[in-house]
Amino acid sequence: MNHTRVCNTRPPIPPTFIDPLLRQLGKATKFQPFTYHPSTEIYRRTLLEMGINPDNLEQHGAVEDGWRMYGVSGVGGLVHDGLARRIWYAFRSLHYRKVNPLTLLGDKKGTWGLTPEGVRRARRVNSGNVTSQFLDRRLRETGGLNGTLMTLLRATLTKKLPVSAAYGKIDDHIQSCFLKLIKNDSFRLRMAEGHRVTDSQIVMFAIRTGYTQIRNAGTEPVERERCGARTEREREKELPEPTCGGDPKIIWDPENYGEYDLVDTDSPLRPEATQDHIEFYGLWTQVETLIKRKRDKTGPQFVRVLWGVDVEGFTIKEIAEREDITAHRASFLLSQARGLVKEAVTQGQLIAP
Repeated sequence: MNHTRVCNTRPPIPPTFIDPLLRQLGKATKFQPFTYHPSTEIYRRTLLEMGINPDNLEQHGAVEDGWRMYGVSGVGGLVHDGLARRIWYAFRSLHYRKVNPLTLLGDKKGTWGLTPEGVRRARRVNSGNVTSQFLDRRLRETGGLNGTLMTLLRATLTKKLPVSAAYGKIDDHIQSCFLKLIKNDSFRLRMAEGHRVTDSQIVMFAIRTGYTQIRNAGTEPVERERCGARTEREREKELPEPTCGGDPKIIWDPENYGEYDLVDTDSPLRPEATQDHIEFYGLWTQVETLIKRKRDKTGPQFVRVLWGVDVEGFTIKEIAEREDITAHRASFLLSQARGLVKEAVTQGQLIAP
């Protein structure tokens, strides 16, 4: 029997099968966790959803290009794999996730199922992204990109983030907010529980996104100052910072943000600031070595938290965000680090250079 080939391309790559696979696995198991279904049936359902006829693969492309149900035995390489193997790769990527695996292998060979998290993901994929649909609908209702919602967002962010407004970053903050909301489908649970999502709540999310982007944009003092993310406490507690490998001949000039000052440390007339600089970092090196020796694996994090709070002037919350830990954990690390330093001072283990 002759078939008309409708296209002549290679089969889809494995990641393309993930969403159709989740949808069909969810439907086959009636969106129940720990319920299993034959994988051969899932293969067929997934292919049919993607517009591929599993009974007539020749119409989609040549066999040598990979348009076969099962691959060539004993030959490696994706081009020699069949469509069933490509779908298996997609399933495997969901099964062997280190955090929150989505799929399960049944006790009976050739059966697949979903974890509770996999069921939630399958439902989400099956019904579409609720947050995306809501934002799209809300933007249309309010007049589009120049409507009342976008005008409210721009006006509020311009007032809250004047530096971002001066640099033309307001729309960037808004788009980043929308992307984060859609990526996490943030409104799904709220709307499923019957709660409304108001424009003021969307504005609040946009402001938080703006603050986060500003802080993430600058790890250097100059960038943080430019973006308006520097706190008064940071400025008041600013200390000379080591640069160029900690060379004491180069120090930070706190009076002119972003400029360094060369100092001749060999001169008998060297400034007191340079002497303080050398003594401070000589002592800090001892503190760093002491903490790392006492705490071994977690020592570097103890040091970073202590430096961030006591030297750079960050708050516990800011350090927790930077280290990607909870504020409670950051407070504990700071307390432990200060305790180690106090103990070392009492025992005479720290010697001024």
